[in-house]
Amino acid sequence: MASKRNPFYQPPRQWQIRIFVPHRAVPFVEEAFEDSALAISSFEIDEQTAEWYVDILTDRSPQEIDVAARLALVSGLQAAITPRYEIKDLEAKDWVGEVERSFPPLCVGRFYVHGSHITASAPHGKIALQVNAGAAFGSGEHATTSGCLLALNALARRRRFLRPLDMGCGSGILAVAMAKLWHVGVVGIDIDPVSVAVARENARNNRVQKFTAFATGNGYKAELVRKSGPFDLIVANILARPLVKMSPSLVRNLRSGGMIVLSGLLDYQESQVLNAHRSQGMRLLSRIRQHGWCTLIMEKR
Repeated sequence: MASKRNPFYQPPRQWQIRIFVPHRAVPFVEEAFEDSALAISSFEIDEQTAEWYVDILTDRSPQEIDVAARLALVSGLQAAITPRYEIKDLEAKDWVGEVERSFPPLCVGRFYVHGSHITASAPHGKIALQVNAGAAFGSGEHATTSGCLLALNALARRRRFLRPLDMGCGSGILAVAMAKLWHVGVVGIDIDPVSVAVARENARNNRVQKFTAFATGNGYKAELVRKSGPFDLIVANILARPLVKMSPSLVRNLRSGGMIVLSGLLDYQESQVLNAHRSQGMRLLSRIRQHGWCTLIMEKR
């Protein structure tokens, strides 16, 4: 039986709850529905009015009284009017086919990212990264993943890293990229066993399995992290709140002079992530901004 943690697994029925909120309320709405959601995504509607909508995908038939109670809590915390919302019964889709059709090859810095359905050779001088388009988190299309790839591209011009870590590895695309850049052992950790299985498959498809070691684990508490650290490069493409919470553990597992690449944060979340890591002795080297998302490159003093 397919795992519900696989993003392409489809329960018999799915529903979408779309909630219309001001930008400042987005994280509160996301948190209010986190326990019942298969996936949560947020989108800007109007930049001038700062209006957004949050889409909650769930396999539980939404009850009006439950949705209203959660939104009443959000409005109480924000001292604002209860947000309006819509509930839609979704039709099943062939997500594997959809992804393959909508995943053309991408050039990101020196990297040529493509799905397994593309058989043509990479352009001259490019580093090919084959990602299974039908089963993976992190195909390179999202600004957070491409931001990390651009950061790795820039760091490779500065120095060679000997012990990198991909924290929250997802599809393994960043771990594979680091293995291809430096031909050294790369550790990848994810809390989701489906992601770890996909990462291992992508490492094999890219012929870097001998350079990569992936494991399921709870962040920096994972046994593989304890055995393999400290690291001279840590890449964490997660979300802003976990990045802030994990910042002390990140720095403890980073060598002096080591570097980090942090992504998964919106522009407005940059300061909280930046301050959390500065308080741990990190200094900002540069940032990459794309489509409202931010990637930070920092160094341990």
